[in-house]
Amino acid sequence: MKYYYFYSPIYEYYNNHIIENLKNIFDVNPILIDDIKPNLGGKKGHTFNGGVTIKIELVIKCIKENMNKMIIFTDCTIFINKNNSIYLKEYFNNYKKNDLTFADNRINDDHNIGIMLIDCNKKTLEFFEKVYTTLKRDKGWDQKVINDLLKLETDLIYEKFDNKIYCNWKLNNEYKKSFYIFKSFIRHKNDKIVNFNKRINIFYNSGLITKEEYNKIIK
Repeated sequence: MKYYYFYSPIYEYYNNHIIENLKNIFDVNPILIDDIKPNLGGKKGHTFNGGVTIKIELVIKCIKENMNKMIIFTDCTIFINKNNSIYLKEYFNNYKKNDLTFADNRINDDHNIGIMLIDCNKKTLEFFEKVYTTLKRDKGWDQKVINDLLKLETDLIYEKFDNKIYCNWKLNNEYKKSFYIFKSFIRHKNDKIVNFNKRINIFYNSGLITKEEYNKIIK
Protein backbone atom coordinates (compact mmCIF):
# COMPACT_ATOMS: atom_id res chain seq x y z
CA MET A 1 0.00 0.00 0.00
CA LYS A 2 1.27 3.49 -0.82
CA TYR A 3 1.71 5.89 2.06
CA TYR A 4 1.67 9.58 1.13
CA TYR A 5 2.44 12.57 3.30
CA PHE A 6 3.45 16.14 2.58
CA TYR A 7 6.02 18.23 4.39
CA SER A 8 7.93 21.47 3.99
CA PRO A 9 11.63 22.18 4.68
CA ILE A 10 11.09 23.15 8.32
CA TYR A 11 9.53 19.71 8.96
CA GLU A 12 12.48 17.60 7.79
CA TYR A 13 12.55 15.93 11.22
CA TYR A 14 9.14 14.41 10.54
CA ASN A 15 10.15 13.32 7.06
CA ASN A 16 13.06 11.37 8.53
CA HIS A 17 10.88 10.01 11.35
CA ILE A 18 8.22 8.65 8.99
CA ILE A 19 10.70 7.12 6.56
CA GLU A 20 12.68 5.47 9.37
CA ASN A 21 9.60 3.90 10.93
CA LEU A 22 7.54 2.99 7.85
CA LYS A 23 9.97 2.29 5.00
CA ASN A 24 9.82 -1.48 5.58
CA ILE A 25 6.05 -1.53 5.97
CA PHE A 26 4.61 0.69 3.23
CA ASP A 27 5.60 2.17 -0.10
CA VAL A 28 6.45 5.56 1.43
CA ASN A 29 5.96 8.61 -0.81
CA PRO A 30 6.96 11.96 0.73
CA ILE A 31 5.79 15.11 -1.06
CA LEU A 32 7.92 18.22 -0.49
CA ILE A 33 6.09 21.56 -0.63
CA ASP A 34 6.99 25.14 0.28
CA ASP A 35 6.46 26.29 3.87
CA ILE A 36 2.87 27.43 4.38
CA LYS A 37 2.38 30.96 5.64
CA PRO A 38 0.00 31.02 8.61
CA ASN A 39 -3.39 32.53 7.85
CA LEU A 40 -4.91 33.38 11.21
CA GLY A 41 -7.62 35.77 10.11
CA GLY A 42 -10.53 33.65 11.34
CA LYS A 43 -11.95 33.63 14.84
CA LYS A 44 -10.30 30.25 15.34
CA GLY A 45 -6.89 30.88 13.87
CA HIS A 46 -5.35 27.96 12.01
CA THR A 47 -2.48 27.51 9.57
CA PHE A 48 -4.86 26.01 7.00
CA ASN A 49 -7.64 28.54 7.55
CA GLY A 50 -8.57 31.05 4.85
CA GLY A 51 -8.93 28.71 1.88
CA VAL A 52 -5.54 26.95 1.84
CA THR A 53 -6.09 24.16 -0.70
CA ILE A 54 -2.69 22.46 -0.98
CA LYS A 55 -3.64 19.33 1.00
CA ILE A 56 -6.82 18.81 -1.00
CA GLU A 57 -4.99 19.38 -4.28
CA LEU A 58 -2.45 16.71 -3.33
CA VAL A 59 -5.16 14.28 -2.24
CA ILE A 60 -6.93 14.67 -5.59
CA LYS A 61 -3.67 14.11 -7.45
CA CYS A 62 -2.90 10.98 -5.44
CA ILE A 63 -6.39 9.56 -5.98
CA LYS A 64 -6.12 10.07 -9.73
CA GLU A 65 -2.74 8.32 -9.78
CA ASN A 66 -4.04 5.32 -7.79
CA MET A 67 -7.53 4.62 -9.07
CA ASN A 68 -8.97 1.33 -7.80
CA LYS A 69 -6.32 1.11 -5.09
CA MET A 70 -6.17 1.99 -1.39
CA ILE A 71 -3.76 4.68 -0.21
CA ILE A 72 -2.88 6.28 3.11
CA PHE A 73 -2.55 10.07 3.16
CA THR A 74 -1.34 11.92 6.27
CA ASP A 75 0.11 15.14 7.53
CA CYS A 76 3.79 14.85 8.35
CA THR A 77 3.32 16.14 11.91
CA ILE A 78 2.71 12.76 13.48
CA PHE A 79 4.59 10.52 15.88
CA ILE A 80 4.81 6.80 15.12
CA ASN A 81 5.19 4.29 17.92
CA LYS A 82 8.16 2.24 16.70
CA ASN A 83 7.18 -0.60 19.05
CA ASN A 84 3.83 -1.01 17.31
CA SER A 85 4.58 0.04 13.72
CA ILE A 86 4.71 -3.60 12.57
CA TYR A 87 0.96 -3.81 13.21
CA LEU A 88 0.03 -0.86 11.03
CA LYS A 89 -0.36 -2.72 7.74
CA GLU A 90 -2.88 -5.16 9.17
CA TYR A 91 -4.52 -2.33 11.09
CA PHE A 92 -5.21 -0.29 7.96
CA ASN A 93 -6.35 -3.40 6.09
CA ASN A 94 -9.10 -3.82 8.69
CA TYR A 95 -10.68 -0.60 7.37
CA LYS A 96 -10.55 -1.46 3.67
CA LYS A 97 -14.33 -1.85 3.54
CA ASN A 98 -14.69 1.94 3.69
CA ASP A 99 -14.37 4.54 0.97
CA LEU A 100 -12.79 6.87 3.54
CA THR A 101 -11.50 6.39 7.07
CA PHE A 102 -10.36 9.33 9.19
CA ALA A 103 -8.71 9.82 12.56
CA ASP A 104 -11.11 10.60 15.38
CA ASN A 105 -10.80 14.26 16.34
CA ARG A 106 -11.94 13.32 19.88
CA ILE A 107 -12.58 16.84 21.23
CA ASN A 108 -15.77 16.95 19.16
CA ASP A 109 -17.60 14.64 16.80
CA ASP A 110 -15.45 15.69 13.82
CA HIS A 111 -13.27 13.57 11.57
CA ASN A 112 -9.60 14.59 11.63
CA ILE A 113 -8.08 14.73 8.15
CA GLY A 114 -4.49 14.51 9.38
CA ILE A 115 -4.61 10.72 8.86
CA MET A 116 -6.80 9.26 6.11
CA LEU A 117 -7.22 5.88 4.44
CA ILE A 118 -8.66 6.44 0.97
CA ASP A 119 -10.17 4.00 -1.50
CA CYS A 120 -9.29 5.72 -4.77
CA ASN A 121 -12.53 5.47 -6.67
CA LYS A 122 -14.99 7.68 -8.52
CA LYS A 123 -16.92 8.54 -5.35
CA THR A 124 -13.90 9.67 -3.34
CA LEU A 125 -12.48 11.63 -6.28
CA GLU A 126 -15.76 13.49 -6.77
CA PHE A 127 -16.02 14.14 -3.03
CA PHE A 128 -12.58 15.75 -2.78
CA GLU A 129 -13.19 17.74 -5.95
CA LYS A 130 -16.32 19.09 -4.25
CA VAL A 131 -14.24 19.87 -1.16
CA TYR A 132 -11.75 21.79 -3.30
CA THR A 133 -14.46 23.83 -5.03
CA THR A 134 -16.15 24.68 -1.73
CA LEU A 135 -12.86 25.58 -0.08
CA LYS A 136 -11.89 27.92 -2.93
CA ARG A 137 -15.29 29.57 -2.89
CA ASP A 138 -15.79 30.01 0.85
CA LYS A 139 -12.14 30.54 1.91
CA GLY A 140 -12.62 28.25 4.90
CA TRP A 141 -10.67 25.51 6.69
CA ASP A 142 -10.19 22.24 4.81
CA GLN A 143 -11.08 20.01 7.77
CA LYS A 144 -14.30 21.90 8.52
CA VAL A 145 -15.31 21.84 4.86
CA ILE A 146 -14.82 18.06 4.76
CA ASN A 147 -16.82 17.51 7.94
CA ASP A 148 -19.65 19.73 6.71
CA LEU A 149 -19.80 17.91 3.36
CA LEU A 150 -19.65 14.47 4.97
CA LYS A 151 -22.91 15.25 6.76
CA LEU A 152 -24.55 15.64 3.35
CA GLU A 153 -23.10 12.46 1.87
CA THR A 154 -25.37 9.54 1.10
CA ASP A 155 -23.10 7.40 -1.11
CA LEU A 156 -19.76 7.35 0.71
CA ILE A 157 -18.98 4.66 3.25
CA TYR A 158 -16.82 6.29 5.92
CA GLU A 159 -15.89 5.96 9.60
CA LYS A 160 -13.18 6.79 12.14
CA PHE A 161 -10.15 4.83 13.25
CA ASP A 162 -10.16 3.59 16.83
CA ASN A 163 -7.80 4.95 19.50
CA LYS A 164 -4.76 3.15 18.11
CA ILE A 165 -4.56 6.31 16.01
CA TYR A 166 -4.78 8.97 18.67
CA CYS A 167 -5.39 12.70 18.26
CA ASN A 168 -5.34 15.09 21.19
CA TRP A 169 -3.55 18.01 22.82
CA LYS A 170 -1.28 15.52 24.59
CA LEU A 171 -0.74 11.77 24.71
CA ASN A 172 -2.67 10.50 27.71
CA ASN A 173 -0.89 7.92 29.86
CA GLU A 174 -3.44 5.21 29.15
CA TYR A 175 -2.48 5.19 25.46
CA LYS A 176 1.33 5.43 25.74
CA LYS A 177 1.96 1.74 25.14
CA SER A 178 -0.99 0.95 22.90
CA PHE A 179 -1.02 3.80 20.37
CA TYR A 180 0.24 3.29 16.81
CA ILE A 181 0.23 6.91 15.58
CA PHE A 182 -0.15 10.10 17.63
CA LYS A 183 -1.34 13.35 16.02
CA SER A 184 -0.98 16.33 18.35
CA PHE A 185 -3.09 19.46 18.36
CA ILE A 186 -1.60 22.93 18.82
CA ARG A 187 -2.94 26.46 18.83
CA HIS A 188 -1.17 28.00 15.88
CA LYS A 189 0.78 31.24 16.12
CA ASN A 190 1.96 33.49 13.32
CA ASP A 191 5.46 32.00 13.56
CA LYS A 192 6.44 28.67 11.99
CA ILE A 193 9.30 28.09 14.47
CA VAL A 194 6.98 28.55 17.45
CA ASN A 195 4.47 26.14 15.87
CA PHE A 196 7.19 23.58 15.20
CA ASN A 197 8.53 23.76 18.76
CA LYS A 198 5.07 23.41 20.30
CA ARG A 199 4.68 19.89 18.92
CA ILE A 200 8.21 18.88 19.88
CA ASN A 201 7.48 20.03 23.42
CA ILE A 202 4.34 17.87 23.44
CA PHE A 203 6.40 14.85 22.34
CA TYR A 204 8.97 15.47 25.06
CA ASN A 205 6.42 16.15 27.80
CA SER A 206 4.57 12.98 26.75
CA GLY A 207 7.75 10.94 27.19
CA LEU A 208 8.03 10.07 23.48
CA ILE A 209 11.50 11.51 22.99
CA THR A 210 14.49 11.76 25.31
CA LYS A 211 16.13 14.97 26.50
CA GLU A 212 19.02 14.31 24.11
CA GLU A 213 16.63 13.87 21.16
CA TYR A 214 14.72 16.96 22.23
CA ASN A 215 17.88 19.09 22.24
CA LYS A 216 18.73 17.92 18.71
CA ILE A 217 15.27 18.60 17.31
CA ILE A 218 14.11 21.81 19.00
CA LYS A 219 14.69 25.05 17.05
